[in-house]
Amino acid sequence: MFLTAQLILIFLMATNFIPADSHCVNDEVGNDEENCTRNDLNAPCCKSLQFLIKTLTRQDNVCNISIQIQSSIVMDSVLEIRGFENLTILGGNSTISCSLKGSGNSGIYIGDVRKLKLSHFAITGCSMVQYSSAFTSRYEEMKCAVYVVNSTDVTIEKAVITHNIGTGLVIYDTAGYVNILNSSFEDNKIFKVHY
Repeated sequence: MFLTAQLILIFLMATNFIPADSHCVNDEVGNDEENCTRNDLNAPCCKSLQFLIKTLTRQDNVCNISIQIQSSIVMDSVLEIRGFENLTILGGNSTISCSLKGSGNSGIYIGDVRKLKLSHFAITGCSMVQYSSAFTSRYEEMKCAVYVVNSTDVTIEKAVITHNIGTGLVIYDTAGYVNILNSSFEDNKIFKVHY
């Protein structure tokens, strides 16, 4: 019995198929309590993606995470996704829209993630300030909806990134492969300030 379990684990590792820690987000029926972050088929969905990501980030092991978004989401701040390994976010054709009230700074920042897959979603109305001076002597302030930095092996598929103030998607200092498949970038407004 023990030998069989070891062989199965070796097979899963060799084929690079390790079951994901699965979670869901549903703005309509979810709740933002610790029980929504359990890896349990009977666990309720979290209400906000921000709550789920922040809670998972505090855990020791942020590997092999799968998140299913089951409803449209409105964000009013920057969602920071950092330090995950093998993260999949499936949008289920949902829309992530941003409320630019308050600071007017909302979007998705993804940093230091290894093996990222974003699929089947739309992002609209976002505007997040980022700074860059890597290739020029000038300091630049730019706005974007999604910013991916210092990450490895990124796949974005079936995404619609539209009507954002600033560049829709910025991928910077990212290694390995970057695949953008069957996606659309429409009516994003360029915004840049030079210092």
